[in-house]
Amino acid sequence: MPNKQTPYSSALHPKTTYNLTFKRPSDPTVAGGGANPTVLGTYLCNNLSVDPPQGSVVRRTGVDGEPTDMSIKAEVRKMSATVQLKLSGTPSLQAGDYCEDSFCTGSDGNPEGNIRFVVASCPITKDAGVPWTQQISCEIDYENSPAYA
Repeated sequence: MPNKQTPYSSALHPKTTYNLTFKRPSDPTVAGGGANPTVLGTYLCNNLSVDPPQGSVVRRTGVDGEPTDMSIKAEVRKMSATVQLKLSGTPSLQAGDYCEDSFCTGSDGNPEGNIRFVVASCPITKDAGVPWTQQISCEIDYENSPAYA
């Protein structure tokens, strides 16, 4: 299994540049963002990296300090990428926007299905002479991902 320093890739997506369609929830107060999200457009995402599934072992102890049992605590999967904004009129991404794609394969090598990643942070860089970009950091939305429905 790759470590966090190695970009996670799968047989489905062995490269690191993708075209992803981002959407904005129509009602952020409703779980899943409402029924009619606004399609913001398709964005070119460079250096896309999805963390592999990871977890940590949590050991429990009894009142006298003796080990009683253990469990696995799953960590939130994250994705990061550099998003190019094509034109000055292209909407910038904001926290809460999301994309869905079948980025990863499961441990059996089969596709996990579409996974929803929600934008958590997205600073924008507007340097003259270069395409405007956003460094996005996203977290998986297990509750609303079609792969986990």
